[in-house]
Amino acid sequence: MERKNFLTVFILSGAYLAYLAGSGFGSGQEMMQYFTSFGYAGIMGILVSAVLWGSYATFIVKDSRDFGLTSLRQVYLFYCGKYLGNALFGFSLAYLFCMASLMIAGAGAAFAQYFNIGNEIGRIIMTVMVLVTGLLGMRKTVDVIGSLGPCIIVFVVLIAAIALTNGATGLEAGNEYVKSHNLLKPSENWLWAAVMYFSYCILFQAAYLSGVASTNPATTRQLVQSVVIGAVIYVLASILMMLAFIANISILEGIEVPNLYLGGMINPFLGAIYGIILLAALYTTTAPLVWSVTNVFAAEKTKAYPWVVVAVSVLAYFGSGFSSFSVLVNLVTTVAAYVGILYIVPVFYIKFVKKPKPAENA
Repeated sequence: MERKNFLTVFILSGAYLAYLAGSGFGSGQEMMQYFTSFGYAGIMGILVSAVLWGSYATFIVKDSRDFGLTSLRQVYLFYCGKYLGNALFGFSLAYLFCMASLMIAGAGAAFAQYFNIGNEIGRIIMTVMVLVTGLLGMRKTVDVIGSLGPCIIVFVVLIAAIALTNGATGLEAGNEYVKSHNLLKPSENWLWAAVMYFSYCILFQAAYLSGVASTNPATTRQLVQSVVIGAVIYVLASILMMLAFIANISILEGIEVPNLYLGGMINPFLGAIYGIILLAALYTTTAPLVWSVTNVFAAEKTKAYPWVVVAVSVLAYFGSGFSSFSVLVNLVTTVAAYVGILYIVPVFYIKFVKKPKPAENA
């Protein structure tokens, strides 16, 4: 029984980790903009942000189970009320779809740059992979991406550890470099940047967390444990990555995919392998996004579900061709961070002020 419990938590932790360690983490852009750009203060930013979104993720999982919240819309209505809840739901639907398109665009760029496959062909390949996974349903999606999450983290940690040891700039010099250069960042204040990252993350995670809570047979305790374990591993990997970026900041400034650049700099073969890992990161982010949007219009195992999955995947493919990966990710996540404030404040009010009690038979 203990072994079964361990395997369940391990798979769920891996799936959550894979969702966290998606394209932004895998490419290094989120880490560069939200934390590395502030030097050593970015470590505090990572910790503050992680404590916040880890706590809120636990709230969503527990409340989804305790109050029978079986859809993303019900989650928003529960925390935010009828009008704000519906408005946030509408925004989240558009946001999740845009993120799915952006991930497919990132896959096309990666295929074109590292595998000499045309951008459009790369986008088609990713779309087909996501579509097949979406047809399997949320539980199968969790099983598939759960095995990829730890793999992504391992390679990121490997690259970061080597790059930190052989830093072209050095930690102290890198920290001074950051202070004297105006790097791209979402805010001039490290604490506000951390709050923005938390706000963007929890808005991004809400659909996945509510989906897992409503479709996975694991106990609430197992789900909560998986969130905590995944968050801790993610934080440790993030801090290591951030330090590696600081130690190499003079050669990384302006680089669109820092992790991939460091991997190629260490060893061309390692860079090529990480190209595959980055595609896996894009995939582990996109598959749950497509499922989340699809689930709004058609529940799993209904006749309409396969058709809606196909429609969402195809539309996301066409959306991926409108602009570049990095520019749109920066814009979309910044907008989402500010909109997310409208979500996290009501959650705080519900959990610590109103404190609703679940029904006895819940």
